[in-house]
Amino acid sequence: MKTLVTFCLLIYSAVLLAQKQIYTTHIVKNFPVTTTTTLYIENFNGDIEFELWNQNNVEAQVTFEVITPKIEKAKQFLQAFTLNTFADSSLVKFISLVNRDMLDKSFNNGRSTFKIHYHLKIPVYLNLNIKNKYGDIILTETSGAIDIKLRYGKCTINQLTADESKPIPQLDLAYASCSIQKANWLNIEADYSVLKVNKAIGIILQSKYSDVIIDDIYSLKITSKYDQIELKNISKFNSDINYSHVNIGFLKTEFQATAKYSPIYIKDLYEEFTSVTCDLYYSDFTAKINSQSCFKISSTVEYGKNNLPRRSNVDNIITPTSMKTNGTVGCIKGASSQVNIVAKYGDINFIE
Repeated sequence: MKTLVTFCLLIYSAVLLAQKQIYTTHIVKNFPVTTTTTLYIENFNGDIEFELWNQNNVEAQVTFEVITPKIEKAKQFLQAFTLNTFADSSLVKFISLVNRDMLDKSFNNGRSTFKIHYHLKIPVYLNLNIKNKYGDIILTETSGAIDIKLRYGKCTINQLTADESKPIPQLDLAYASCSIQKANWLNIEADYSVLKVNKAIGIILQSKYSDVIIDDIYSLKITSKYDQIELKNISKFNSDINYSHVNIGFLKTEFQATAKYSPIYIKDLYEEFTSVTCDLYYSDFTAKINSQSCFKISSTVEYGKNNLPRRSNVDNIITPTSMKTNGTVGCIKGASSQVNIVAKYGDINFIE
């Protein structure tokens, strides 16, 4: 019995020794800034979180965190991390550095890990240039210029309120997710990512292998490959899409698409839209219209069908492989809206 108790105590002690402990060290820096200052941050393996305040300073609290079962080496591990700083009137720079020679193999096999977290207090006008990998970016609001590059993390932004005097905000996302509540103009590159925007005036987007979800936008110009695109409410859509799916809830004004292997569906095409222009290849186009719709149509379909409502006054030239259509839909005269579609190996559907 005594031997069994001793054996159990030894096992319990070994488990305690193997348990990971968290060790941290903090650095706090404070620098004055103006409306022309850019804050530059380069980080990895940790989060960058911003908090607004009314002072003309930027305050950064940087936390280096080591999670390891090696109690005797924890202090040495923490000494592997340093913060490179620079500041003048136009630039405040923070760069996270790690001397991997001071870390052992346990950081390669997962027994030990580290995190580098930033908590920053900034004025709303500060210009931002942020690079982060394997971590999140959390931003409440900025009216300054912004350039974000994120790899393997989540970006959460409440408001981007820069006006025309500032460059268009830039976001570069890869293997990331990004959620933006409100913005004016955006220039975004997204690869293998999820992009969600609640409201924006205009977005220029280059994306591939991504999910794009936008609730309310005036203008979207997109170059897309292998994407899922969901737009609830949009006025102007301009696109070059390949192997993607496009679903639009309501389209008000203009639609332009060059599409290959990319079905397009518009749930509600506003009766007073200006134009729909498509060049389609192995791509179906479907738009639902209401009884007030009235538009001119000029279309050429090869190896496909052109399905129009009964309220159509059109001339068709039909061959064994093609159909050319010219005329009006929904009225005999007075149409101001225009549809121009060229399709090959795809169907055109206007459904009332």
